[in-house]
Amino acid sequence: MPAMPRGIPAGAGDSMDDTELTAFHRARRHSGLVRMLRIILPLAAVFILSLLIGAYIWSQSGVADFGADSVSMENGRMVMRNPDLNGVDPKGRPYRLQAREAVQNPAAPSKVELVDIDATLPVEENISARLLAGNGFYDADAKQLKLSNKVNVTTNDGATIDLEAADVDLYAGRLITDQPVSLRTDQASITAQKLAVEDNGKRIVFEDRVRMVLYPAEIRKVQQQSKENNGEQ
Repeated sequence: MPAMPRGIPAGAGDSMDDTELTAFHRARRHSGLVRMLRIILPLAAVFILSLLIGAYIWSQSGVADFGADSVSMENGRMVMRNPDLNGVDPKGRPYRLQAREAVQNPAAPSKVELVDIDATLPVEENISARLLAGNGFYDADAKQLKLSNKVNVTTNDGATIDLEAADVDLYAGRLITDQPVSLRTDQASITAQKLAVEDNGKRIVFEDRVRMVLYPAEIRKVQQQSKENNGEQ
């Protein structure tokens, strides 16, 4: 099997206090604050990258357009230089996955190492994300992706997340990191020392020295747009 190609401070200290947490959950329940802050979109790109790598490893269907500068055997491992995978998802939205290098051991073809990942991925209708990571290791049997050596995701609607590393478990629908994380959207910015995304994004937990800054004018703008869109339907 070939290798895989390539404001207002709302909380500070170790965590938000009870009053702030209650207000946050109330806002989420009644106004969809988390959705409006677009927090989930850059995180979703990491899950989509995991699915894309896994689907390619298990399905050599030839649907995607794949190329590489060279393929060689080095120390018993298959090494691909500048692999480049292009395709469309089931909704017809384009994606592209590139890397400087992809490495597989023929004895364990379900595992692949990627170096200098550069991926463009569809995350929502009319919204795409660019994901950069220094290193990646995917285990298709366990459905787990480990990203390390700096991870950056930027969406075309202005959301950005920076991670030192991240572990994704597709079976559990979970992403975790115990290293510093910074997330920015037009409506808010959040920094923390740890992050856990559970149940495919239904639960997002920031921990340790959490600081959240909200930008009310931008939030009101999104609320107004949402009202106008609902009125048009």
